[in-house]
Amino acid sequence: MTNTDFISDRPIKNSSEDELNRLPFTKKLKESLSNWEDEDSMIISLKGKWGEGKSSIINLLIELYKNKKVNDPTIIEFNPWSYSKSNTLSFQFFNHIATELEINRIEKKDDKLAKKLKLYSQLISFKNKPTESNKITSNIFILLIATSLLSGKFIGWLNWSTEFYENLLFVIGLALLVLQFFSNILSKLSIIFQIRSLNTQSAEELKRLITEQLKKRKRKLLIIIDDIDRLTQKEISEIFKLIRVNADFPNTIYLLAYDEKIIEANLEEQIGVDGKDYLKKIVQVDFNIPYTRTDRIQQFLFKELNKVFDNLPKSASSKFEENESHWNNIYHSGFKNLFQNIRDIKRYTNSLLFNLHLLHKEEIFEVNVIDFVALESIRVFTPNYYEFIKSRKNLFTDAPLKQDNKKANEIRKIELNSSFEMLDKIHQPHIKELIKRLFPQINYYIENSGRTTYANGVQVNWNKNLRICSGARFDSYFTLNGEENDNELTEYEIQKFIGTLEDVHSIEKELNTFVENDKIRRFLSILEIYTNDSDIFNAQTITNILIALNNVSDIINPDRKGFFSVGIDMIIIRIFYQLLRLNSETKVYSTIERVFDESKGLFAILQLTSYQAQYLEEGKEGSLFTDEELSMMKGKIINRLESIESSKILENPNFSHIIHRWKDWGSKIKLEEFLHELMSNPQKLIKFLTHFISTIHSTTFGDYGHKTHKRISFDSLSRFIQISEIKKHVNQINNTDEVYIQNEKFIKLFKSELKRYQDDPEGYNSPYKTS
Repeated sequence: MTNTDFISDRPIKNSSEDELNRLPFTKKLKESLSNWEDEDSMIISLKGKWGEGKSSIINLLIELYKNKKVNDPTIIEFNPWSYSKSNTLSFQFFNHIATELEINRIEKKDDKLAKKLKLYSQLISFKNKPTESNKITSNIFILLIATSLLSGKFIGWLNWSTEFYENLLFVIGLALLVLQFFSNILSKLSIIFQIRSLNTQSAEELKRLITEQLKKRKRKLLIIIDDIDRLTQKEISEIFKLIRVNADFPNTIYLLAYDEKIIEANLEEQIGVDGKDYLKKIVQVDFNIPYTRTDRIQQFLFKELNKVFDNLPKSASSKFEENESHWNNIYHSGFKNLFQNIRDIKRYTNSLLFNLHLLHKEEIFEVNVIDFVALESIRVFTPNYYEFIKSRKNLFTDAPLKQDNKKANEIRKIELNSSFEMLDKIHQPHIKELIKRLFPQINYYIENSGRTTYANGVQVNWNKNLRICSGARFDSYFTLNGEENDNELTEYEIQKFIGTLEDVHSIEKELNTFVENDKIRRFLSILEIYTNDSDIFNAQTITNILIALNNVSDIINPDRKGFFSVGIDMIIIRIFYQLLRLNSETKVYSTIERVFDESKGLFAILQLTSYQAQYLEEGKEGSLFTDEELSMMKGKIINRLESIESSKILENPNFSHIIHRWKDWGSKIKLEEFLHELMSNPQKLIKFLTHFISTIHSTTFGDYGHKTHKRISFDSLSRFIQISEIKKHVNQINNTDEVYIQNEKFIKLFKSELKRYQDDPEGYNSPYKTS
């Protein structure tokens, strides 16, 4: 991949860069200028909107004049924007022409002409000099005032008398004023003497001398004035007044480049006349920038897009080949119509390149590149609508509501359709078409068409393909950050994981990293989307990932939050089930048996077996086991469980599930031995009891959130040990013992909850009674 190379938004410099074939028009323009043989001046306009190529045509024109012929004009470029802060635009104009003539000396007497033009520039701007003098005088007075305010300190430092100091200030001030006065006098006298040396008394007389010398020149002056439409209203008025007043210089051609609508509007507002009529009185010949064929604009767009993707990983451009249909729909629906000129394309592609660089790590992008190309065009051309999309995720990504929900459907329809009103008339139809392609689920509200229901498989594919229409992927388009962080799971991390599927140890290492960074729930939810992809998962990779999941399941907290939360254990079971069903050739039980035998973990297979036992017991379809296979798997699980050291079992966050299955499936003697060991060890007993804490969620009418309460499942505990026995052993823990000090909070909770339970067993177990 190359470095980020932004595309310069500058005019073309020569014909080798002429992508839009402006050269034939420029040649015609040169021919018209060269054929002007009249001695009178000529004022020509080159009109076009911003970004249409006025400056590019000027550069091509200058290139055509490089091989100077005898009668070719002397070209002088004057950009008033460079002097827009100056108070004397007329002075800068003639002084610039004089300087160019002095430097180039194309004709013998150009140095004398330059001298006259410089004097003329000084003479016509003579009236502005007193203003400069006033500024300097004001600065002197400010300096004197500041000095007088600090006089006390100066006197103290220098040991001067107050009278002496005041006299000194007076003398300095008087001297500066006299110096300034005589400086202005001398400056004026210098100009007067120079004018007298030319035997002239006035600006008009000097202008006559310039006119005579211009008539004698063999070459015409071609004065090119660009960027007039970038000036302020006052400056626009001044530049046209300057041209109008000096339009009678012979052998002079003025080529003025501007956007006529901007100039006309500014002239009308600044001097209160009809802008179009005003320009007609000044400009004699109009040239309009030729219309650029749409196909040429689109060719240039494709060329610049190719440059963008040349600066990105190959995976970016490959997405267009893999999803050619989607790209064609995006391109022709409205995207291509947003670009009216070269400047539009350069502005867009620079922005696209910069932002796409923020959204990938190595070869992996966090977004669907095609969708992002479309979204970025919305951001560049209609930033307000982009912000609206960003702020209304559910409006754009939610599936259509059921037809019987008429009121909600009507509200959503009104909001979506009225949102297009914030777009200008030029962009509105194109952005609307783009939106329909980006978010197909909202077409029902925009088109008044029949309601389309998108099957779960379609939505899964949207998610998997990183489409912006997927609610799970939407936010990634607006974060502009492809780096890993503590909160978000990146596509790079997902694809990195998929790349490890050939090796169990690598899979387990990545899963452990997700657990440590608290990303495991999010990751498993995303992984579930890929479980129907036979290109990723074959018989071996399925076995590998199930082994790793079974191992990691023993360190994952069930993580059930709130009323409707699905535990991580359930997500893992769904992944097991979907992967085992993916390949019709997979022998399900033999695969599960191999996974169990080659892994060290316990809980995932135990939980899967528990669900299958329930399926068989209830006669449900879809069980992975036969009765015989179920019995064999239960035996394997119990054998492993009984071989694990008690302290290690107690560390398993899913212990409460495990011990229930042990009681249901295992040896009563082995379980009693395990429980006896716990009762004789206070530390292990407390650890055992903590696994029976449950969190109850409750709400009160009018509340938005819910309250949580800790309870102990005494009924579950009583399946294993009599509550009276537990109470006796807990009470035997002395409050000076280290076990008590380390677990004081839990022991107090246990005792208080036990009292509540014994006082009202039925009420304690009620989900509605929290105190």
